[in-house]
Amino acid sequence: MPALSLLDYALIDEGETPEDALAHTIDTAKHAEQWGYKRFWVAEHHNVPAFASSNPEIIMTRIASETTTIRVGSGGVMLPHYSPYNVAEKFRLLESFFPGRIDLGIGNNPGTAKVKRAMETTDVTVKTHDQRIGSLRDYLKTGADTPLAVNPMISHQPELWKLSTSVGSARQCAKLGLSYCYGIFPFARPDAVEVGKQAVETYHNHFDASAFNSEPHTMVGIFISSSTDDREVADVTRTIDSWLLGRKQFSYFKRFPSIETAKQDQWAAKETETVQSNRQRMAQGTITEVVNQIKAMQETIQADEWLLMPLIPGYQRRLAVLEALSDAFQLRATR
Repeated sequence: MPALSLLDYALIDEGETPEDALAHTIDTAKHAEQWGYKRFWVAEHHNVPAFASSNPEIIMTRIASETTTIRVGSGGVMLPHYSPYNVAEKFRLLESFFPGRIDLGIGNNPGTAKVKRAMETTDVTVKTHDQRIGSLRDYLKTGADTPLAVNPMISHQPELWKLSTSVGSARQCAKLGLSYCYGIFPFARPDAVEVGKQAVETYHNHFDASAFNSEPHTMVGIFISSSTDDREVADVTRTIDSWLLGRKQFSYFKRFPSIETAKQDQWAAKETETVQSNRQRMAQGTITEVVNQIKAMQETIQADEWLLMPLIPGYQRRLAVLEALSDAFQLRATR
C-alpha cells in the first residue's frame, strides 16, 4: 500500500470557535506526524463559515514550526487569485525556514462570483492555468543571475504539485515535470476511479524530468467518513451527506454539522438523489470498510500516495479515525 497523507480544512465544529478549529488543526498535524502520515496539507477556502482555512501559507508556518519531519503543504493555493511571482516568493520563504518539508499544491478553483469580486480578480488579464503554473515554476527555479529576483535566493525548492480532475490536466502536469494529485472528491461521477487510472497512466507516459522532479510522482485525494464506533458510522456519514449538498454556497451550516443536527436535516427528493451520488466522492463506512475501499481503488489507479480528507464531525472522533487508519495501514511500522 502506498503512503498516506492528510488534507485539513480547519473544520469549525458546532459549539466551537475558529480559534478552536485552528488549534485542532495544529494538534492534528502533530498527531499525524507521530502516526506516520507523510504529508499534512491545508486547504484554501473563502467565505465558507464552517472552514477556518482561508490562508494555507500562514497555517503552514504554524504547523511546520510545531512539527519536525512531516511534509507540510497547501492543498492548494488557488492560483487564479494571486500573482505567480508573489506565490513563488512566499513559498521560497517557507522553504527557507523549513528546508525539504514544504509542498506547494496549486489549484484552479476561482470561487464564487462574490469571492472573485472580493479578491479583485474578475478583471485581471487572464493567462491559462497552465501558463500561470509555468510562470510560477520558472520563478521558483530562477537563480541570482536573472533580471527579476525571487528572494530569498536558495538552492532548494518546495515540492510543486498540480491538483487535477482530468486526463488532459494530467498530461500538462507531466509536461511541466511537476508532481500530480488527482482528486476523486471534487465531483460526483461514477467513473472517477477509472478516470483516475487513465490520468495517472497518462501522467506517467508523458512525464518530462524537471528541476523539481527527476521521476513522476502521483497522489489521489478522497473524502473520508468513518468512526471507530461501528454503531455511529451511518450517522457520521449523514453529516457529510448534508454538508456536501452545498446549500447557499456552503453557508447554510454556520458550523460543520454535528450528528444531531444532521439527523434533523430533512432532504427533498432531489437532494436525496444528490446524496446518493455524492457517496462516490468518499470512502465511507467502518474503519475496515474504508481500508478495503481505498485498497480496491488503489488496485485500479496505482498511485504513489493517497490524500485523505476527513470531513468527520467532532475533533476527538476525527483523531480516533486517523489513528485507527494509521494502525490499519501500519504507517508507523513502514515509515
